[in-house]
Amino acid sequence: MKVDKGYITYGGYGPVHGINPQGQDIDLTVSHWRWEGVGGVVFVNNQPWVYTSSWDNSNNKGYIFIRPWGDKNSIVIEAAAVSVHVVYVNNEFVVAFNDDRGQLKVVKVPANAQRVDLTNPQAPNANNRPTSPTSPAGSASIIATKNLGNGIIPDVAFYQGKLYIAVDNKLYSSSYDLSDVTLVKDFGDSGFPRLTVHNNVLWMAYR
Repeated sequence: MKVDKGYITYGGYGPVHGINPQGQDIDLTVSHWRWEGVGGVVFVNNQPWVYTSSWDNSNNKGYIFIRPWGDKNSIVIEAAAVSVHVVYVNNEFVVAFNDDRGQLKVVKVPANAQRVDLTNPQAPNANNRPTSPTSPAGSASIIATKNLGNGIIPDVAFYQGKLYIAVDNKLYSSSYDLSDVTLVKDFGDSGFPRLTVHNNVLWMAYR
């Protein structure tokens, strides 16, 4: 479950739902195979957008979906993401994600990139789902990639203009281009970290 400015997203490993500040519960799932991981809410000019991740067994590919709250038409980024965080900066979405093999990637995509309807497999563009979004302003582009090593499954979060990366028992911060990764704190004997930002505070949970 994720909470941001009164908007709640919950579910995952199946359908994803959302509750707005007025208490209305709606189905936010956009993949027609009905399997998504809870990502979070990102605000675009004070309007809520939702991002989730998913894996499509039919073509053995993973995706990140970004769309306005309640809208089924999504920006689609091909990504085998087990952790993902999205921020909106200068009319672009900056997306950090990592896979289950320690590969960390940061990409950006214009907020006006093409959005497609994936809820209906017979809809235009849905039978041939794009592997990356297209847009008159350009498609998703890679800002940086970093291999953290096999068996490493980090978690990522944007906070106050920096990307924070939790790896096992350590927390790092970096610019979006991963050029200056710096150790923030070593928590000692810990593991399986998770990061989140709530009420403008960065939180890290671990065990």
